[in-house]
Amino acid sequence: MLGDFEQWIYMAGLIDGLLFNDLEVQGFGIPEGMSTKDAVQNVNWICSDPANLRIPIPFVLKVAAMRSHGMSRELILRELATLRAQFSEN
Repeated sequence: MLGDFEQWIYMAGLIDGLLFNDLEVQGFGIPEGMSTKDAVQNVNWICSDPANLRIPIPFVLKVAAMRSHGMSRELILRELATLRAQFSEN
Protein backbone atom coordinates (compact mmCIF):
# COMPACT_ATOMS: atom_id res chain seq x y z
CA MET A 1 0.00 0.00 0.00
CA LEU A 2 1.26 3.43 -0.87
CA GLY A 3 1.60 6.12 1.78
CA ASP A 4 -0.24 9.43 1.57
CA PHE A 5 2.62 11.24 -0.18
CA GLU A 6 3.13 8.47 -2.73
CA GLN A 7 -0.61 8.36 -3.45
CA TRP A 8 -0.66 12.11 -3.98
CA ILE A 9 2.37 11.99 -6.32
CA TYR A 10 0.88 9.12 -8.34
CA MET A 11 -2.50 10.83 -8.65
CA ALA A 12 -0.94 14.19 -9.52
CA GLY A 13 1.01 12.51 -12.32
CA LEU A 14 -2.05 10.68 -13.58
CA ILE A 15 -4.17 13.84 -13.56
CA ASP A 16 -1.37 15.82 -15.25
CA GLY A 17 -1.28 13.17 -17.96
CA LEU A 18 -5.03 13.46 -18.36
CA LEU A 19 -4.75 17.23 -18.75
CA PHE A 20 -2.86 16.56 -21.96
CA ASN A 21 -5.64 14.17 -22.99
CA ASP A 22 -8.57 16.58 -22.50
CA LEU A 23 -9.32 15.30 -18.98
CA GLU A 24 -10.94 12.04 -20.02
CA VAL A 25 -10.64 8.60 -18.47
CA GLN A 26 -12.20 5.83 -20.50
CA GLY A 27 -14.41 8.38 -22.26
CA PHE A 28 -15.56 10.06 -19.05
CA GLY A 29 -14.56 13.62 -18.25
CA ILE A 30 -12.68 14.42 -15.07
CA PRO A 31 -14.18 17.48 -13.35
CA GLU A 32 -11.75 20.36 -13.78
CA GLY A 33 -12.28 21.41 -10.16
CA MET A 34 -11.41 17.96 -8.79
CA SER A 35 -8.18 18.37 -6.84
CA THR A 36 -5.51 15.73 -6.44
CA LYS A 37 -6.58 15.44 -2.79
CA ASP A 38 -10.20 14.81 -3.87
CA ALA A 39 -9.04 12.22 -6.40
CA VAL A 40 -6.93 10.38 -3.80
CA GLN A 41 -9.81 10.41 -1.27
CA ASN A 42 -12.29 9.11 -3.85
CA VAL A 43 -9.92 6.42 -5.12
CA ASN A 44 -9.17 5.32 -1.54
CA TRP A 45 -12.92 5.18 -0.81
CA ILE A 46 -13.50 2.98 -3.87
CA CYS A 47 -10.47 0.77 -3.19
CA SER A 48 -11.44 0.29 0.46
CA ASP A 49 -13.76 -2.42 -0.86
CA PRO A 50 -11.57 -5.48 -1.51
CA ALA A 51 -13.79 -6.39 -4.48
CA ASN A 52 -12.42 -3.33 -6.31
CA LEU A 53 -8.71 -3.98 -5.79
CA ARG A 54 -8.17 -5.63 -9.20
CA ILE A 55 -9.54 -2.60 -11.06
CA PRO A 56 -6.65 -0.52 -12.51
CA ILE A 57 -6.36 2.96 -11.01
CA PRO A 58 -7.20 4.85 -14.25
CA PHE A 59 -10.52 2.96 -14.33
CA VAL A 60 -11.07 3.62 -10.62
CA LEU A 61 -10.43 7.30 -11.35
CA LYS A 62 -13.33 7.19 -13.83
CA VAL A 63 -15.61 6.06 -11.00
CA ALA A 64 -14.11 8.73 -8.73
CA ALA A 65 -15.00 11.31 -11.38
CA MET A 66 -18.53 9.94 -11.55
CA ARG A 67 -18.77 10.38 -7.79
CA SER A 68 -17.40 13.94 -8.04
CA HIS A 69 -19.98 14.70 -10.75
CA GLY A 70 -22.66 13.70 -8.21
CA MET A 71 -23.90 10.72 -10.20
CA SER A 72 -26.28 8.38 -8.43
CA ARG A 73 -25.05 5.59 -6.21
CA GLU A 74 -26.90 3.15 -8.47
CA LEU A 75 -24.93 4.24 -11.56
CA ILE A 76 -21.64 4.15 -9.65
CA LEU A 77 -22.33 0.65 -8.31
CA ARG A 78 -23.33 -0.52 -11.79
CA GLU A 79 -20.06 0.81 -13.23
CA LEU A 80 -18.07 -0.84 -10.44
CA ALA A 81 -19.82 -4.17 -11.11
CA THR A 82 -18.95 -3.89 -14.81
CA LEU A 83 -15.31 -3.11 -14.00
CA ARG A 84 -15.08 -5.92 -11.44
CA ALA A 85 -16.31 -8.37 -14.07
CA GLN A 86 -13.93 -6.97 -16.67
CA PHE A 87 -10.88 -7.26 -14.45
CA SER A 88 -11.72 -10.41 -12.51
CA GLU A 89 -9.29 -13.32 -12.44
CA ASN A 90 -11.62 -15.53 -14.47
